[in-house]
Amino acid sequence: MQLTRRRLGIVVGALALLAAVAVWMLHRAGGHRQANEKPSASFAHTFAPERIDPRKLERASIAGTIRDEAGKPIAGARVCADASTTDLPYELVRDPRCTMTDARGVYQLADLYAAEYSVAAMARQYLPTRFTPDPDDELGLFELRAGERKSGVDIVLVRGGVEVTGVVSDISGGPIAHASVRAIDMERNELWPALETDDAGKFSLWVKPGYVQVSAVADGYADDRELARAPGTVEVLLTPESSLAGTVVDAATNPPVAGITVSAGGEMHESSDITDDEGHFHVTGLAPGRYDLSARSPHGYGRSDGSSGVGFGQHVTGVVVKLYPAVQISGRVVEPGDKRVTCKQSQLSLSQAEPSRWLSATRDADGSLHVDGVLPGTYEVAASCSGFVARDKYPPIAITDHDVTHLEWDVDSGAELRGRVLTKSGAPVDGATIYAQSVGGSMNGPDASHDGTSRKDGSYHLEGLKQGSYKLSVTAEQSTSPPAGWTIEVRAATVDQDLVVDEIKTGAIKGVVVDADGNPVSGASISASFAGWPTTSAADGSFMLDGVGIGEQRVTARRGNGVLRKPGTTDDAKHGEPVTVVAGQTASVRLVVDSRSAAIKGTCVDPDGNPITDAYVTAVRESDAAGSQQSSVGETRWSWDNKPTLAGTDGSFEIGELSPGAYSVRAERKGGGEAIAEHVAAGTSISLVFKPTAQLDGFVHRDGSAPEEIAITLRDDKTGFSRDEEFFRTGGSFTIHDLPAGHFTLSASAGDGKKQITIDLADGEHKTGVDIQLDRLVTVTGRIVELGTTTPVAGMDMLAELGASDGIPIRTHGNDHITDETGRFTLDNIPLGVIQLLGMPKDEVSSDYGIVRAVRNVDGSGTIDVGDIGVVKRRLKPGELPGELGVHWLAQPRDTPPDQRRYEVSWIDPNGAAAKTELKVGDVVITVDGVDVTGANHLIGYQLMRAPPATKLVLGLARGVAITIVLNAPS
Repeated sequence: MQLTRRRLGIVVGALALLAAVAVWMLHRAGGHRQANEKPSASFAHTFAPERIDPRKLERASIAGTIRDEAGKPIAGARVCADASTTDLPYELVRDPRCTMTDARGVYQLADLYAAEYSVAAMARQYLPTRFTPDPDDELGLFELRAGERKSGVDIVLVRGGVEVTGVVSDISGGPIAHASVRAIDMERNELWPALETDDAGKFSLWVKPGYVQVSAVADGYADDRELARAPGTVEVLLTPESSLAGTVVDAATNPPVAGITVSAGGEMHESSDITDDEGHFHVTGLAPGRYDLSARSPHGYGRSDGSSGVGFGQHVTGVVVKLYPAVQISGRVVEPGDKRVTCKQSQLSLSQAEPSRWLSATRDADGSLHVDGVLPGTYEVAASCSGFVARDKYPPIAITDHDVTHLEWDVDSGAELRGRVLTKSGAPVDGATIYAQSVGGSMNGPDASHDGTSRKDGSYHLEGLKQGSYKLSVTAEQSTSPPAGWTIEVRAATVDQDLVVDEIKTGAIKGVVVDADGNPVSGASISASFAGWPTTSAADGSFMLDGVGIGEQRVTARRGNGVLRKPGTTDDAKHGEPVTVVAGQTASVRLVVDSRSAAIKGTCVDPDGNPITDAYVTAVRESDAAGSQQSSVGETRWSWDNKPTLAGTDGSFEIGELSPGAYSVRAERKGGGEAIAEHVAAGTSISLVFKPTAQLDGFVHRDGSAPEEIAITLRDDKTGFSRDEEFFRTGGSFTIHDLPAGHFTLSASAGDGKKQITIDLADGEHKTGVDIQLDRLVTVTGRIVELGTTTPVAGMDMLAELGASDGIPIRTHGNDHITDETGRFTLDNIPLGVIQLLGMPKDEVSSDYGIVRAVRNVDGSGTIDVGDIGVVKRRLKPGELPGELGVHWLAQPRDTPPDQRRYEVSWIDPNGAAAKTELKVGDVVITVDGVDVTGANHLIGYQLMRAPPATKLVLGLARGVAITIVLNAPS
């Protein structure tokens, strides 16, 4: 919401003196000033936000000229402006405002709302470019005031663009005309201009070479995006939009509240709306799924009781969100110097571990910041300003029943590291990512990493660096850093350092993908084993991979959830084809894969045999590898590549383009509920019978008192089902609807307590009276040491998960979760009972160590020491490829606890390294090079076996013998 200045309250006598002293002390404590606290009118249930509706103001315009590098105008360029504001519903700013330049290269965008805008241009053969009012402003945003006629928004386009073509289709397969399509630069997170698809749903975008995301939106559909390689082709499938509608009411008196922002947040999509004069909201553009609804205003906050589920094209109404009193925090980030200049590229976030809250500030055009709807509690502060150094720590903000306004967070001057990325021949490298990580000093201090991207002339600059030592690395598509990178001393305000990289000698691979009958396979993702980016096969099955590293490569095709196999093979076989790539030459390959002509047909019915017409069905092939679980139910829940099929008006469905094999099939319906069938052979018909859904009611408490906020997580590891629900001011009670039958792990978290239990639900069961007494929280400490030497390992980022199986991470305060120079870490907010401790290097690039995991039983009070936890050194250098053992392991059920996992041989490659030894199918490996790899040490085994080719591994077997295997080169 737009921040409106408030008059300062009058404070007299001793109160004024005390307030002044408090402000001074806060400032001295770390650069945080608190200039005013005043009672919030919200606690008198006045929620009306102080805002100006841009829809009621005079519209504005933007104009400029698009030219090439020689200054010549570019006619027919596409120019788009994207609005950034929280004062308008999402659907009004979802689509950019676009136009084309005339013969003089001139454009004008009219009828624009007052907001912040970014403007970008695109033209045939040119690289898309965003307008940057300030060369150092990476955001490229500028304010457009009501009625303003802004001119001079000029852009220079440079040649070098390549084409991405494609089609936007309905999930049922029909093309979508007039959809808005655009590409997104993944390196710089830039939105490039959008255009409309033609009547056949086709489009053509001119982008920079490399990997891009292509997004599409259309009226009546939820937006979606796909990855694409440019040049190349891509298909974007859109699903009919769903929506949620309801009313926001005052929690105390129940009248509707106008002008409140309502957000619907889900796993993959989110959208928002602003309530009208009757308090009504209608959040549109949602993909199928479950959504939490939250309402927020400067002086109000509320959320729905649990989530709401929507199916394909379903429009759910009647949701009520109660709004409770809250306060607003406002202030600014201040640049160093005596003039107290407000940083206009600032960011601010507030966080609280228990209850878990994370709030991000809204930045106004003048750089001021505000966080609306803040509930009572004490919040940790993270403030930053682009190009400057944030303080290691800012004083926390304690919120009671007052607005906290006119805060200031000081930042310090930082150093700049600049130079050019060049090849050894002196050629500039465009689009390289430069990554700088601080080294030395306190390993458990605040993270000090920076990254940037080189420009066309190879130039780069990293701003806001603390003085100290940094390790630099460069990632580019056709060049590579020296193995050791660069260690740079930053001891001055500006440090110049050119980075000379090795050119990767590359070649290309062209080929074609056909099925067993010789028919072309389109839309397959093609990759080489050591190439940077995949590409997509065209309608005739052809493809081209360029920039491929020289040497032996294996080219594979994937589509949907897995690799496209050679006809007549299993998942244990090596798929794809080997090819030798020579520098500067193009190799050829022909991939022959299983036919995808099979289908699974069926009907969706209720228990009485009546057709269900609102179901959507997904099928994922089950692995036929030796020792596989032969179930893919979990993958049907999350696989992005398997688009569901909608049932017809008679409940029938047909899932086509399937390869031979058995499939797990799962159907969902709009009103909740699912039906599952496993081991369904392609080419057969089935009946999916929906069972009644279950409901779970319970009560969460701690020492007899009900917490204000409750977080509930339900997981069935066997089927992959999971549900996260949050409840606010429900008196400790919770209700979770639309649950399938299953064996669930339930984790409850609230305030200073947590608890994990198991729950069994039958079809249609309504389980009530689930009483959850939260366990108290303690602090856990321990040491990470090198396995075998007990040398302390600093810089390991540790977290805890509740329970012995993979669970939900437990949030903790501060930086003590990162091991210090003695290897010690400290985690707070840890419940009693069994927990998993997980850690990974803070500096993944340069660390000698890998991932660590341990299971511990926490019992006691206060601070509990869990002792030493060993971590092994990595055996692979950065970028080094592992050798091949030639063994596949028995797949274990999803719900296998970490302390029961094991390495059991399920298949031995007849041409692999293990085939030359006495290792047998069914052997259980208990040690690798003398190190125990059973149970909770399972992860250690994985890391020890990832070693360079020609490494000798000694595998100790449960049958009492040890076998030495020399790893083969990868193929």
